[in-house]
Formats: sequence, C-alpha cells, structure tokens
Amino acid sequence: MKQYSYEEFVRVDHSFTAGNIDFYGELSPLSQADQKEFLQKYAAYHKKRFGADASYTKAVEKAEVEAWKAKLHLPAQSNLQWTAYKRKMPEVFEGWQLYSDRAVVKDGVLVLKDSYAWPVPCAKYEFSGENIQELHFSVRISKQYKVPVCGGVLSTTTGRYVELRAGVKEIIKLYFSPNGYFTYKDSTLDSYRYKNNILGKYRFGEWNEIQIKRQEEGFSIRFNGEEQTFVRDLSGIDNLFIGGGMQPVDVWEVKPVYFRTDKRETDNLFMPAQTKQEEELCIGNVTLPFVIGTQANKDYALVLKSKIRCTEGKTYKLDVASLDPGGDIFINGTKVAHKDGFQPFCMDITKYLQQGENELQAVVYPRAPESLFNWHKHNDYYNGWFCQGICVTENEVYSEAFVDVETVKTGAGTDEETQFDVIVNKLGFAGSNSQDAVSYKLCIQKTYPSVGAKEVLDEGVLQGNSLKKRFSQKVELWTPCNPVLYAIDVAFYRNGECIYTARTETGFRTISQKDGKLYLNGERLVLKGALTMQFLPPYEEVPLNHICPTDNQIIEQALMIKSLNGNCLRMHQLGYGTNESRFAAICDRLGVLLIWTTRLIDSAENMQWSEDWKQAEDYKQQILQVKHHPSIIIWEGSNEGHFYPKLIDKVYDNFVTAVKEVDTTRLLCPISHLYYSWGDEGEVCGYYNHKGTRDSAGLETQASFGWSDSLVVRSAHPYGILLGYGQPWQHMVTQCYHFQDDLLADCDKAYLVSEFAIIGRQNPETEEAKKFINKNSYELNDEKTALGFIFADEEWELSQAYQALCAAVATKQLRKLGADGMLWCCLTGGANNASYLKPIIDFYGYKKLAYYQLREGFGKVTAFNEKMDVLFHEGYEIRPIVVGAAAEKEYALCIEICDEDGQTQAKKNLKKGIMQEDNLHFEAWTPCLDSGYYTIRYTVTEA
Repeated sequence: MKQYSYEEFVRVDHSFTAGNIDFYGELSPLSQADQKEFLQKYAAYHKKRFGADASYTKAVEKAEVEAWKAKLHLPAQSNLQWTAYKRKMPEVFEGWQLYSDRAVVKDGVLVLKDSYAWPVPCAKYEFSGENIQELHFSVRISKQYKVPVCGGVLSTTTGRYVELRAGVKEIIKLYFSPNGYFTYKDSTLDSYRYKNNILGKYRFGEWNEIQIKRQEEGFSIRFNGEEQTFVRDLSGIDNLFIGGGMQPVDVWEVKPVYFRTDKRETDNLFMPAQTKQEEELCIGNVTLPFVIGTQANKDYALVLKSKIRCTEGKTYKLDVASLDPGGDIFINGTKVAHKDGFQPFCMDITKYLQQGENELQAVVYPRAPESLFNWHKHNDYYNGWFCQGICVTENEVYSEAFVDVETVKTGAGTDEETQFDVIVNKLGFAGSNSQDAVSYKLCIQKTYPSVGAKEVLDEGVLQGNSLKKRFSQKVELWTPCNPVLYAIDVAFYRNGECIYTARTETGFRTISQKDGKLYLNGERLVLKGALTMQFLPPYEEVPLNHICPTDNQIIEQALMIKSLNGNCLRMHQLGYGTNESRFAAICDRLGVLLIWTTRLIDSAENMQWSEDWKQAEDYKQQILQVKHHPSIIIWEGSNEGHFYPKLIDKVYDNFVTAVKEVDTTRLLCPISHLYYSWGDEGEVCGYYNHKGTRDSAGLETQASFGWSDSLVVRSAHPYGILLGYGQPWQHMVTQCYHFQDDLLADCDKAYLVSEFAIIGRQNPETEEAKKFINKNSYELNDEKTALGFIFADEEWELSQAYQALCAAVATKQLRKLGADGMLWCCLTGGANNASYLKPIIDFYGYKKLAYYQLREGFGKVTAFNEKMDVLFHEGYEIRPIVVGAAAEKEYALCIEICDEDGQTQAKKNLKKGIMQEDNLHFEAWTPCLDSGYYTIRYTVTEA
C-alpha cells in the first residue's frame, strides 16, 4: 500500500462568521496585528515541521551537483582544444562603437538598418572628463515602424531609444513608441517601472528635431519647437547610447547636429579614428562554451584559437553552434566566414586547409549594453558574448547531414514495440545513381544511464541523397522517472570503405493532448515546475551566467526542480534567449521536461509590423539544432505581449505553420500567457475563448486556423488571480477570471498556467547574504496593495510565510480545477539586480518557506479541503478531496487535526470517495474545535 500526506494550517475563531473569512480584503475579520500573528504561527509551524533551519538550507548542495555531473557524461561542445584571448574593438569614428554590421554612418548620419534581423543594431558614443551642456540631434523613423500599441504606451514597453547615460545608468532616456509618441522615461523614483512624460508625437518618415540643454537643477527638452523642463541630477553622464529595442523593423536614422560640453563644442561627432592594431590579452586555456562580458570587458572581442591537423584526401566540415551575438571565423589568418547574428552554421573548410597543422580562430564581437527589459535587469548591462560550440569533423566526402529521429508511437506496455522514423537528409553525395553505389548501416545503442550493446537496425543500398526508414523496436521509453537515451548511428560506404558517419543521441517518447489533457507516452501528465530566468550568483557574474551559465548552474536548477517534486522547467530567458543545447542534454539525463523557446524569443511579436514572420527560417534552424532532445515537449514562441485579435491570428497562424514544417511531434505554445484580465475595465489586450468563437468582450467572432490547431495548447498568466498582485483574496480563491472555466473545461486543449507567484523576502542572515543582499525591489508595492502594509526588513520570515500561504492556496486551487500545468515564477535568481522576490529559492540557493508548500502541492497524489479557507468559523465544514487519484484504484482517507502542541483534537476516517471531474470527493466533516491554531493532516492510503 502507498500513502500520501498533506497538511494545512488554519485558525479557528468562534467570533468569525460565514462569508467573512478571507485572509485579507474587505471580507477579512483580521486586523494587521492578527494577520502578522497568523504568519508568525505559520512560520513557526514550518520550522517545527521542516526543521529550525528551514530557511537556512540550500535546495541543492554543491556536492550533489558535482556527483551528478560526474555521472551525466555530457556531450562535449567542441572536439578541439582552445585558448582564449580578448582584444579591444577598434573605432571607425572617434568615441563610437557600432554594434552589428547594420549600424553604419553615411554622410554624417547614423543609419540603423534592422532588416528584420537579430540582434537589433545599436550604437554608443563615449566621452569622458566633460560635463555635457547641450545636445542637438534629429531622428527619422520609417513608416514601417508605425503600429498601434495595444493598451497604450506602458512603462515597460520596449522600442527605440536615445539615451544619455552615466556608464549604463539611464539619466535621460528618450523613447520613440511605435504608435508615434515621443516620451521621456523618468527612472528617478523607480528604475524598473518608469514614469512616462509624453513630449508629443513625432512624424514618421521625416526628420524630428530634439534639443537637450542643461539647466540649473536639471534639463530641458525642446522637441519640434515645444520645450519642457525636468528636474534631474545630470552628474556623471559620459556616453550617448542609441538602442533599437527588441524588435527589428526596417530603418531608422539619427543625425547629431550639435554637441557642447564644458570643454568643447562641435557640429561633427563622426571624426575618423586613427586605426591601430590592438594587443591581444591572453585569458588562458578554456572549454566551450566560453563567455566574457561585464563592464570590465566592455567593447573587447573574444578571440578563441585552436589547431587542426589535416590529412590529404579528406574533407573537413566546420560546425558552429553560435557566435553570439555575431563574429568571424579565420583559418590560417584568412577570414572564411562572417556572421552578423547568432545563428548556427556549418561549412566545408577543406579548401582553406593545408596538410599538417592549421590555426582555427573564432572571433566573437561584443554585445551592445542594452537593457531589453527594464523591469528585469542587472546593474551591469554588458551581458556576455560567447561561443557556444565548434566542432570539426573529418570524412571522405563533405556533407551537412545529421540523423533525425521522430517517435511515431510509443508502446503502451513492456511487450509492445515503439515505432520511430530515422531520417538523414542533405547527404551531399549521390546514392545508387552514381557510378559507385553507396551502402549504409544504421545502428542503435543505449547510452544512458548505462551503455548497451550496439545493434544493427538496418543496412542496404542508398537511393538518392537522403535516407528515411521506419522501425518498430522494443526500447525503454523516456520519462521523467526513467530518462533513458539511445544513440542512432549511420555509416555510409563506397567500395567497402567508410566515407561518412553521423550520430544523434535521443530518447523515445510521445507528447500529446487529448480530451483537454496532456499525455506522455499515452499516460496522463500534469506539468509541475517553475521558470528559469538565469540571474544567478555570484552577483558580479550575473551578466555572464544570464546568457551562458556553467554546466553546474544548469545541473543545479534541474535538480532543484526534481527536489521540488516538479517535472518541468520553462525556459524564460528574457529577451536574450538561449538555444543552449546543454540545457536539453542535462534535462534529458535528469528527466526534466522543457518548455523551450529558442534564441529568437519574442520574435513572433514582429508580426505586428509585417504580414509574415520574418524570423521564421531562423527559428526553424534553431529548432533543428535541438530537435532530437526528448526533454523538450513544447515549442514556445512569445513570452508575453499586448495583443489584439488580428495580431493573435497572425502570430498563431505563422508560428504554427513554420514550426510544423520542421516538427510535428511536439506541442506548440505560440504565446505563453495571453490573458491579462478577466473582462473588467482596464484590460490591455484581447483574446479569444477556447473555441475562438468569442473575443474578450464576449462578442461573436472567429479566430483563424492557428488558434485551433491540434498541437496548440492553451496557456495563461492570470496576474491578479494567482500572483496575489494586490488583488482581493476572493480573486485567488474563487478564480473569478473571464473564460477561466471555459478554458479549464475545454475538451480539446490542455490548459497551462505559465506563471503564478507571490513575493517572499530573502533570508538576510545567511552567510552569503551578510556579504551582499539587495533589499530594494519594486515588487514590495504589491505587498502594500494586497495587505495594506509592507513588512519591515526584520519581518522577512513573515514575508516568506505569506508567500508560502499564497503558494499553498494557489497550488491547491490549480490542482482542484484541473490545470494541466502549473509553473511558478520563478525557480531561483535575482532578475531585478539580485532583488527578485518571487522565486521560491533565493538568489544564493536557499529555500524559502514557499518551497516546502510547492513541494507538498506538487506531490503525485494529495488531499486537502476543497474550500480554500485558512480561517474557520464555528461549525465550519471541511470538504475533503483527493487529486491525482487513479479512477481504477481505491483510496481511504484519514483526517487528523492537531493543536499547536501536536495533540490530536479531532480525527476522521473516510473509506470511500466518489470520483467527479478527475477529483475524488469524500463526505463533508464538521469537526468540533475550540478557538486556536491547528494543523490538519490528510493521509491518503492507496489500496
């Protein structure tokens, strides 16, 4: 027999009355002192149950990470040895750095040609030892940039900027919105959520004149003849930054007209620089991926050097996973490849090589110091630039072929066979049509967690220049509990000699949705986990590990999910994205499911400027780069955006069409959380009901085909309902969300809650926090809105208890309602300059009290009160339910209520429940209890 247990913490008070038992809000009987007392008791309960050091314990210890790393046998990102150097980027014009080939100067005008390519071009002009007094410039933005901004210009809306900065600190930030508004964004009071000061509307396709002048206590901005004055400290300004934002859209131009400081004035900021050879500084021997960044390395290129030994008569292929954000490849001093962007590529380098030893050099150019998300940023904007991986392979013939494996059908039982297709395309050499026939041999071999014997799947003569075979084979299926991997090898022969080989490691599993539920290998699946944001310690290295974390940091996060009773990690890389195959390789081995967005996160939003998806081919290329990983179960397009129905149609149609051209074996989530409100006034986007027959206002309409595609899941981020953002308790406990019931009851689509959270302060008393902790977070205002007060610094345990309370209620609510996915925002990290308070594991890896509540709520089978109350009145009725129960099994339930001393005050044994809508309902029980605090323990016994 199996047993599962869950505990609730409640207060009983005979003065409470039915209908007035919310924890906070208008229907709460609690004063501020009462609320704090409850949370004090709740925190004490956690320490009693999980240990006095519950908030001083790391979720995963370093020794565990190291032990797992030794067992994982991760594939190498390169088969070469590398030495790293850094080299200062030369200036074409004095003081200027132009980021990307598409930032150029023509006739005294800075031209930023986006060309619908990422990364968006930017530019920076640095001056030092001077106090700026006056700056005149003109801006011309093409009409292609003009689109409506759904919900109006928000403090968080991205776009084109001209900024005066002190280092990377924004002093004067001028924003050109796509809807034509020109705005000064003031970060004086809140550097995350700016105050918008609208200066007017600019003219598309024409030059718009802007003048900035220093005043006695601030500055003035004259825009198209109108002047406004602002109070602001301008000390420290040392550079002008011109940023294109996230979305590449056509061309825009900036023309500096006049510049005056306390030391000089000029009407020409584009003076040719004296060219000089910059010295290379050796970093040392490194393994790939390797990253540099931070302000300490600003505008240094990363140079990687290696040696290749070549044999006459062989062909050599170069595979580059990414030079991010762009770079060059040199062989023996000759440039052989240039990439303005981070896309993977491969090429035949045979003609550039000489017999014997050759030097291979990869140069990665620095990233622009741009803050794409002002509400999630570090103090240092110089996020890393890196080389993900480079391999050189030797064969008799050149080919770009790789082995692709698609699971068609998994065997439901141990005696059933799994069907899968093996596809090898782009061979680059002819089969039986050539003078000498080419034969092949396909083999399969178990590679993880143990290595098995190699078996021949098939052999024969190649027809044409591709190979596709379907097999039925008894294999172990990949699941989170049984992450088994296999390698598929292919070898091609001509006249008995091997001319080409390729290998792919994969796992066999299917992911699908049916009857409104998720299924992995035909078994019901509920996704439980969190998001990863990659703002990881140490503090000074956040810009590096945000874009290119270490193996250990990735392993640690995957293990955190496992320790949480979770099974899913949603990649949430905030604009800089990732297509880092190490995430997938590690999660393949540890059994963690992935919702994956490629390096082109949010590129689908670009469709508001065009009829089609300009980045579709690049997105598909990045899918192919990681497609063979079984841990990836959902392709995600855009994280969150403010959309209207016609734009939703474009995003869904284009995303679904493009992705299905390269993969039809996974589910699709074009927009991860589309629903922002529940139909009240003030909503800032539109959406459809699950059938696509009504819009958010309830009016009849018809969504386009992408909305209803069989692979598309429904995903939402219900802000005020499950995040506790200052909303009444009733919003969370009753889920009063427009279309919520409609989505949950959908018989076609699985429904994921892609983010839910509440803030909880970091423990300031850990060893690391005593050395550095950032207590200043904009999120604290949410606390005041919700509770009417903000916890004092010394009340950090109460804050964690409040987070735990909301985590418990929200998780129970999601499981009761039958959500198919629940993902906390977020797992760990410090996305607001190391002050992010929503994670359940703090910046240094220590558990918060909410960690324990999620771990309990994520259990396979659990029981709790169907009603979400934490306050009981006299005669209160408990309605117990069991979630996660199997319909074909029998369960018994024991409910035991203990007082603060652990003494049992009431107990009830329930033998048989009734299954209703996937939940097992037991008869209601009204315990007789005195006023006080109690723990309710539910123990489920599975026969």
